[in-house]
Amino acid sequence: MTVLVLLRRVRQLLARLAAEEPEPGTPEPEPWLAALRLRG
Repeated sequence: MTVLVLLRRVRQLLARLAAEEPEPGTPEPEPWLAALRLRG
């Protein structure tokens, strides 16, 4: 698997996670995901 394919899969996964907004008061499963969400 090339790096580009891996990056593409990660982007698709992050886009899917961003589309599914967690319920208010629900803690983020991963701290880095919360940071990415704030940055993006």
